[in-house]
Amino acid sequence: MLTTEQKRDLQEAIENYNFPTVAFDFKLDQELQLKNMYKVEEYIISLLLNPDSSAIRDGLSNILYWGYATAGYRDYRVSLFRENVTSYQLQIAGELFRRTAQPTITEIKELGMPQFSGISFISKIRMFLDPEKSAVLDKQIIKMKFSAYGEQTILAKVSHSPKEGQIRPSKPNSYAYEAWCHRLLAISTCNFDSKYRAVDIERGLFALIRKGKLDDAAKILANA
Repeated sequence: MLTTEQKRDLQEAIENYNFPTVAFDFKLDQELQLKNMYKVEEYIISLLLNPDSSAIRDGLSNILYWGYATAGYRDYRVSLFRENVTSYQLQIAGELFRRTAQPTITEIKELGMPQFSGISFISKIRMFLDPEKSAVLDKQIIKMKFSAYGEQTILAKVSHSPKEGQIRPSKPNSYAYEAWCHRLLAISTCNFDSKYRAVDIERGLFALIRKGKLDDAAKILANA
């Protein structure tokens, strides 16, 4: 269980999460400024679950567009994906997404799609498919593994070193990702009467890390 102070800090971080709420309409060739993350999620999942391969391509492109919203190379990464993803990959991806809201990290990896080779962006696909029970595991979040409280957190299960560029989507790390999502749900259940989704808890921890409160975030994850 979290202390009263930890619960307050995490709740404030969740409610003040302010990553850009943007998407892109590729048919109109214009950026969309959406009201909140719920609207971003609705927009992207509607594309991912569409049986039309071109819509799935737009949905996956939007995951990159949103995920790289603060990076100067965003448009380049999106263009690379759109130019190199194959019709067959989009077809198989669509079948997987419509079959289950919780495809494993390894199942998504096996699609072999360009720009989705590491857990950072593979987990974003999973998060948009099921934000209630799934979340992102990226290079910001994994910093908690290397903090003063890292060995006490669920992220100790992730096989990753500070020298590695990507979090590898191996089978053991796929299992570790599931454990991470379960822990986030447990934090919500035990401390907030299930008020928050798994992704909301993750975004709160992400916000704390971006504010320079890495050890505080890791201690919350360890104590929960």
